[in-house]
Amino acid sequence: MLFSALISGSETAFFCIEKKTLDKERKKNSYKGNIVFQILREKKKLLATILISNNFSNIGIVILSSYLITEFLQKKYLVIYKQFHIPIHFLLEVVVLTFILLLFGEIIPKIYASKNNFRFAIFMAKPLIILSKILNPISKIIILISKSIDKKTIKKKNLISVDQLSKALKITSSNPKNVKECQFLQRIVDFGNTETHQIMTPRIDMFALNRNINFSNVLESVRDQGYSRIPIYKDSIDDIEGVLFAKDLLPFIYHKHFQWNRLIHSPFFVPEKKKIDNLLSDFKERKIHLAIVVDEYGGTCGLVTLEDVIEEIVGDIIDEFDEEDMSYSKLNQNNYLFDGKTSLINFYRIMNIKEEIFFENKKGDADTLGGFIMEINKEFPKKKQKINFLNYSFIIKSIDHKRIKTIEVIRKKLN
Repeated sequence: MLFSALISGSETAFFCIEKKTLDKERKKNSYKGNIVFQILREKKKLLATILISNNFSNIGIVILSSYLITEFLQKKYLVIYKQFHIPIHFLLEVVVLTFILLLFGEIIPKIYASKNNFRFAIFMAKPLIILSKILNPISKIIILISKSIDKKTIKKKNLISVDQLSKALKITSSNPKNVKECQFLQRIVDFGNTETHQIMTPRIDMFALNRNINFSNVLESVRDQGYSRIPIYKDSIDDIEGVLFAKDLLPFIYHKHFQWNRLIHSPFFVPEKKKIDNLLSDFKERKIHLAIVVDEYGGTCGLVTLEDVIEEIVGDIIDEFDEEDMSYSKLNQNNYLFDGKTSLINFYRIMNIKEEIFFENKKGDADTLGGFIMEINKEFPKKKQKINFLNYSFIIKSIDHKRIKTIEVIRKKLN
């Protein structure tokens, strides 16, 4: 009973200690404070040890009490015991014993421990360390099971939250005053379904440096382009060797010659089909801001940054190196001028297109507006060519080599 009381009190004592109390005690008495601090660093292991110990002690109390009650009654009150052994056992073992266990094994020790949590924790620190070592094999199994349950619970919570956001989106979209809130919610709902290739900077627009160019050319290129992170390749853009951080060059900008290659950081490669919610987790875990996007054959498709991922939720972020003019300009209510490399996702948002499904069914592998036009036209369009789709007209305003540069989009009113 004493063991059960001490273990129950330990649970309350350790988990009731506030951070400021622990910090204060560590300064006052570093040895005692650090023991408690080290135990609390592994809270799951501590909780598993306490629960296992408490269960073992309670099982032991029940078995021992049952044996002692039976022995005592058979010796002293055999006749009564034979006639009423079932109700007697129920009364003594279930009612009385449960009351005693709760009062002396749970309630009283926990009340005391909550009022004297640090003192109680210090008193029980060493016994719990010994118990955690003895019960370590069982604790590990319990921790593994709890982790798997946690993962399933988190997944369920995520599914519920997306469903709730979808419902909230329907409610807000019905109110014209909530346009911005509606757009924000739509981005969050779509976030988990968006793939990396849909938001990346394509290979043709990538700025990268050859690892063999001299230092003066590196400085000049970095100054001209203004990017903070630059991919470095060996022979071709398909052979990315690393990423150069512009800030790493600052201590050496006055050097005429410098082996800048030693500043290159290891690259992080991601498949083009990777979901951007998983990509965001990778960025956070690795503490990086740029990834090289590769196709199924290992060729470079483009690059994606942390900013690109965040923009999928909050919208376009204009920093000191972004162009002031956006990828589109509004000529009038139903007439827009778009850059050919505008992503279809952004095109839908800007034009407030509700019938996305019709575009998605016709887009094929295209991710940009220019790519979509080539898909529906089935051949490379000519300058000033007009292409119709649903109630939209796409007029090719300019072409740069084999790329559609600018497109005028006219939205016709439905009859």
